[in-house]
Amino acid sequence: MKKIVAGFLFTAAVLLSVTVSAQENAKQALLRIGLVDQCSQKGVGEKYISFVSQGGFEPVVLKHTTDKAKIAEMVAACDSIILCGGEDIEPSRYNENNSPKLGKVNKERDAWEYAVLDEAVKMRKPILGICRGAQMLNVYFGGTLYQDLPTEFEGCASEGHRLENQGEHSITAVPGSRFADYAGKLKMTVNSRHHQAVKKLGRGFKATAYSPDGVIEVIENTEYPAIGVQFHPEILVCDKGRNEFLNLLPRPRVKAGLYCDKGSRGKNVVYWAKLLSGSPDVDVTFLDGKDVREGKLNGLDILVMPGGTGFGQYDSMLEEGAAKIREYLRNGGKYFGTCAGLAVLMNEDKRIAILPVNRIRGHYMRGGGNLQVKFDEKWVKELSLTNNLYSIQFHHGPVPVPGKAVKGVKIETVGVSMNAIDEKGKMNAYRRDSMIGTAAFLYATVDKGEIIACNCHPEGREMTRDIISGVFDRLTGRRIVMPKFTHFPKEFKFKATGRDSVLKGLEALNKMQ
Repeated sequence: MKKIVAGFLFTAAVLLSVTVSAQENAKQALLRIGLVDQCSQKGVGEKYISFVSQGGFEPVVLKHTTDKAKIAEMVAACDSIILCGGEDIEPSRYNENNSPKLGKVNKERDAWEYAVLDEAVKMRKPILGICRGAQMLNVYFGGTLYQDLPTEFEGCASEGHRLENQGEHSITAVPGSRFADYAGKLKMTVNSRHHQAVKKLGRGFKATAYSPDGVIEVIENTEYPAIGVQFHPEILVCDKGRNEFLNLLPRPRVKAGLYCDKGSRGKNVVYWAKLLSGSPDVDVTFLDGKDVREGKLNGLDILVMPGGTGFGQYDSMLEEGAAKIREYLRNGGKYFGTCAGLAVLMNEDKRIAILPVNRIRGHYMRGGGNLQVKFDEKWVKELSLTNNLYSIQFHHGPVPVPGKAVKGVKIETVGVSMNAIDEKGKMNAYRRDSMIGTAAFLYATVDKGEIIACNCHPEGREMTRDIISGVFDRLTGRRIVMPKFTHFPKEFKFKATGRDSVLKGLEALNKMQ
C-alpha cells in the first residue's frame, strides 16, 4: 500500500488507490487545478469540475480573456492546468489546409488556449489535456493531427472513434510509461468520441497508449510535465465511478533540495544536478551549508544528499545545519542519501548522527568498482523495481554496521551487498565476508520523517536510475522521469567542489550534450 499516493506530476502524482484518506484529501484540497474555459455558454462542463473535486483538489475556472496580464495572473494562481474537450483545432495552427471532413472550429478558443499555454509552459505548470486538449498540447508543441480518422488513418474503422453514446474500446499502455504507472495496468477500456487524433508527435512527446487499430490514445512529454489523453476520464469517473482515472489529475512537481556545498564533491554531484534539473517532474534548489543553517529545508518534498565526504558535508553545514536536518526529519521531512549522504547520517562525531549505524573502518570504504546489491522482495515491490539484483557503481562508500540506538529512529535493510571491493576495486578473498551481507541500502523512520540511504551511486548509470525513481515514488508519492544520458563526454574533466562549481559544471555539461 506504499504506492497509494502516486503522482501525475509532471510530475506530478496522484492517487493510485480508489480510496483517498481524509488526511490526504485535506492536503490535496490546497492544490488548485485550473480548468481552461471552453468558450461556450456553460464556460466549463460540470463533469470536469466534479472530476477535479472528486480527486480532492480545488477546481478553478480560468475565464476567457484576451488580457495577457490577467491570463498570467490566473495561471500563476493555479498549481496545474487542464485543457478540456471540444471542437476541432484550426488546421492552420499546424500548417495544413482544411480537410472537407473538418468539423466545427473555434478560432477564438484556439487563440485563448495558446495564450494560456504560453504562460503555463513558461511557469512549468503541470498540464493534462483531455481529448481536444490532448490534440491542442500536441499542436502547441509543433505536432500535427489527423483531421478525420476514417478517411486519413489507414486501418481505422469506418466510423472512426466517434462511437455512439460514449461507446468504449480497449487501449494498451506502453510498459514503463507514466500512464501505465498511474493506471496500474497495461490494458483497459476507455470511452471514445472523437474523429481526430495525434499524427506527428510534438516536441518532447512520445506515444504511451494505443487503441487496437494503432491510433494514439495517450501522449506524454519527456521534457515538460504534460500528458494528453484522447478519451474523457471525467465522464468515466463521474458517470461510471471509474475512480482509478483520478490518477490522471495533474499535481505540482517535486520540490527537491540538492546539497552541493564543498563536502559534496566530484562528478557524481553534477550527475545529480543534471538528473534533477533535467527532469520534467522536479523543481530543484541547489543548497549550501548556509542555506541549511538558515532553515531553507522548509517546503522541500525531499532533500538529496549526494556523494563526497560525510565529514566535509558536516564541516560545510556545521552543527547548526546538522540540527536543522534533524529537525526537518523529525517534523516529517524526506531524505535520500548516496555514499557520503549515508555516511553523514551515521552515529559518529562530526555527523548528523541520527542513524543507529557505524562504519566498518578499513580498506573496504576506500575501494571502487561494481557493487552487486540484492534488494529484499518487499522493497522490490515498494520501489517498483524491475529486478532484485543490480550492479551499482561503488566508490569509497561506507560499509554500515549496527551502532548505538537513537531514540525515535527505526531502521531496516532494503538491499544487501553481495560482493566485497578492496581499495583497488577488486575482490579481497581474505576479508570479503566482512562486507558481504552488510546493508547497501537502508530505510529509516525518524519520528515523522523518512530516510532511504545507500553506500553506492545509482545515479551513475542509466540502468540503475529506476532505483532513484522508485525512491522518489516511495518517499514523495511521485515517480519522477529523468533525462536520458548514459555518461559524461570524455572531454568533461570537471570535478565539483561547491555550489558555484556544481552550477558551472552543469552549464558546461549542458553545452556538450
